[in-house]
Amino acid sequence: MKKALMKLIAAVAFVGWSSVAHAGLIWDNGTSTDHVGGFCAACGVIDSETMMDNFSLAAATTSALLVWDASFQNFESTTGAVRISVWSDYNLGLLWSHLYSYSELTLLSTNKVQFYSNKTVSALLSGLNLAQGNYWLSFSGEDMHFNMDSVGNSGQVYSLGTGGAPQNLGELSFRLYSAPTNAVPAPAGIGLLGLALVGLALRRRQQA
Repeated sequence: MKKALMKLIAAVAFVGWSSVAHAGLIWDNGTSTDHVGGFCAACGVIDSETMMDNFSLAAATTSALLVWDASFQNFESTTGAVRISVWSDYNLGLLWSHLYSYSELTLLSTNKVQFYSNKTVSALLSGLNLAQGNYWLSFSGEDMHFNMDSVGNSGQVYSLGTGGAPQNLGELSFRLYSAPTNAVPAPAGIGLLGLALVGLALRRRQQA
């Protein structure tokens, strides 16, 4: 009886619970974690300078996980923040924007420490609702310096803080991933498990 019950529960669990979906790479704009420093995205008041780079979506997406490499002068600051925005074109057609405090960012790794600490961090961009196509991503952050020698689309880095002129630098170091989904119980599976347990209880009652 116990073996039959365990097999039944295992089978129901297999079909009744959705598995955790692994995040898939949507856009790779390069990685740069070796050195510290680079162009200051916004040293001072947030949005005083904004770094922008373009990206493309091969399919529509409603949310994405953004991972980027940058140097932070004081990542433990209680007032530190970064604004992430998505545009339909360079500094035109704002489609999405959110201000993240440093405490809301997920620290994935600390890559190198000198005067500034180079870190890889991530943030969930929810509510994007973007169709397939080409877009621009902007970063505005206090005391956040970008490494800019990665791959991406060469020559597409711009800074609003210096009049919108190209900086003759490499790419902003960031990647976009499909947002992972957490495992949740499927209602049908829960109902099936309940019926199975009731059936086993009735069978044991009849045998008693």
